[in-house]
Amino acid sequence: MRILNISLFLLGIYAFAPQQVVAQANAEQFDVREIPVILKKVPGDVISVRLYVRGGTANYSKAQEGIESLALELAVLGGTGDLNREGFSRAAENLGMGVATKAGLDYSYAGMTALKQNWNESWSLFSRALTQPNLDEAVFSRLVGEYFVRNRRHRANASNYIDEIATRAAFGDTDYNDLPLGSVESLQMLSIDDVREYYDWMMSKSNIFIVVVGNVETADVRQKIASAMGDLPPGTPRGEVETGTVRFPGVAIEHQDLDVNHVLGLMPAPPAFSEEKFANLLAMSMFSDRITDELRNKRRLSFGPNAYVGTGLRYPVNGLYASTISPVATIKVMVETLNETIQKGFEKDELEKKKPSFLTFHYLGKETVDAQAHDLGHAFVAGNWRWAGDITDAIMNTTLEEVNAVFRKYARKINWSYLGNESQISTSDFLQPTRWEEPKAVENKAEDSEETRDEE
Repeated sequence: MRILNISLFLLGIYAFAPQQVVAQANAEQFDVREIPVILKKVPGDVISVRLYVRGGTANYSKAQEGIESLALELAVLGGTGDLNREGFSRAAENLGMGVATKAGLDYSYAGMTALKQNWNESWSLFSRALTQPNLDEAVFSRLVGEYFVRNRRHRANASNYIDEIATRAAFGDTDYNDLPLGSVESLQMLSIDDVREYYDWMMSKSNIFIVVVGNVETADVRQKIASAMGDLPPGTPRGEVETGTVRFPGVAIEHQDLDVNHVLGLMPAPPAFSEEKFANLLAMSMFSDRITDELRNKRRLSFGPNAYVGTGLRYPVNGLYASTISPVATIKVMVETLNETIQKGFEKDELEKKKPSFLTFHYLGKETVDAQAHDLGHAFVAGNWRWAGDITDAIMNTTLEEVNAVFRKYARKINWSYLGNESQISTSDFLQPTRWEEPKAVENKAEDSEETRDEE
């Protein structure tokens, strides 16, 4: 799902085999009053803090989708104590402090970016908002109204809405089908009491962890977290997540009168902790180059086609996307290119040229303290924050055989979604890739004849 991804080149590459791990420089993990904390010390004048809530959409039912996002945003942006929403915003602005929240499929977070010179005051304001939120009913009502507007705008953008269609089509039997920002139906039903009760459950030691990246000392971080959050309740963690089934293959068509049609295909991908992760990332990056060349450069069928790796941890996918006025021809070329790659594989020169550019764009996306905090948080949810380390050796040591093997293994069935003019497409136009078969050994007839003569 593209809405859950940034550019393939800028993907955080977190999940890989333990033998490939390179420890994060200047990073450490410790507990403060039973709250897991990851601290990475880096020089500079900006500090990033993120409080993560584990579980994501597994924490709530379809009827309550949107509740975690509402709870976090209402707490962090809704004011604390004698500071109302506007007063909190002014105080943060005066400190040069940025605050944001985001709800996702596998986790959510509330984040703060602070200037080092205002670190003490910024932490005080941020931590009070989290531990002593106003959770005001009037602000809640306004926020729900804003969510309605955001969701309408999101759906009005066809390149966003195709992701929602694909989510329903592929993940309808899993909790990934729950919308983190809610739906019209769920938002209409949620009350301020629901959100307050959910926030009390969520803000407990069993459900959260904290990531800090910046020029700060361990003792200072320990003291601040212990003082502000040491008395949070132990809480009750969510139960075991019930695993659903991702639907492959499949076809979902939704009609809209659009100037350009949108096609999105989801395929299986390696598990988040798999040794195949790096080979898959390189394979999909190279395949993205191939379909861009075929669809945009050679045939002018699509302006911005791409292939990508999803960021979901529990239900990993690879994706193919194109916007086009010729959907049948576009799908045909995408699958033909897929089949050719399955049968012939990538080339050695192609892989060796890809590795340096892949690493360059990857590290360009990791320069800010916020990006580094995100990497550490994502990796911690995946199983080990150390997986957010240096990936250079892992990428450079990935072989052509590994890349071709992983591509052939997972590029085998597609769940297609389509948004656009339904008169231009039918279900039979959504092709599936052909399976790769090991080439049969060619018999050496000359050698056989020689052996026969020897026997005679």
